[in-house]
Amino acid sequence: MLKDIQSTERNVHRLLISIGGVITIFWFLLGGYYIVEVVGWREFVVQPADAIGGFLEGGFAPLAFLWLVIGYFLQQQALQENTVVLAEQAKQSHRDSFIKMSELVLNQLGVIAGFLYISSQGPMGNQRHTATEMDEFWLQVTTGNTSLFVVMLINMRFSDDGTTVPVHDLYFGTEIRHRHSATFIDTFERLLRYAEEVDQEEMIQQSLLIGTAQGLLYRAMLEVRDNPDL
Repeated sequence: MLKDIQSTERNVHRLLISIGGVITIFWFLLGGYYIVEVVGWREFVVQPADAIGGFLEGGFAPLAFLWLVIGYFLQQQALQENTVVLAEQAKQSHRDSFIKMSELVLNQLGVIAGFLYISSQGPMGNQRHTATEMDEFWLQVTTGNTSLFVVMLINMRFSDDGTTVPVHDLYFGTEIRHRHSATFIDTFERLLRYAEEVDQEEMIQQSLLIGTAQGLLYRAMLEVRDNPDL
């Protein structure tokens, strides 16, 4: 978009300068015709200096005004271009800041998913994993695999043959699970709202919803939140 605007601005600049050049050349030719054909060159050169000066002043005044107007428009175009450039730079800076912030939020969502997983699958849940195993999982999360618990929660929604299994109790079966899931949903939705402010074309939002494990878990939570049979 910025390149298109800059290209249009350059075309306008060239057009204004071309128009000014054509008018200037025409004006000089017209002045030369007037001197040679109407006044006469011999009569013109013998005129007093003040008369020649007045003639040249009157002849160049329209050109000076013309180029003043052209210069004004060129300056306005340059200011508009600078404004667009600054606006684009501000948007890019905002997007860069959002990307850094979104990484932190996605990591936070991974931790929330860990609390949810522990409450259902850990020693205080159905004891699917021991405390030692849970510590190993958290070690993986702290060393970079921040989506580990998110992926594990998503996988639990599917059986070995690929069919979906009820997971409402997994997400909302107890008060603490309901609180963790509600926090997950609220945090992800705030991230989506911020993404909407940064990117009006919704490309970032779609990427978060479809291209991240946190987005997939968010959609799964919404699907089963009000439907105990899922």
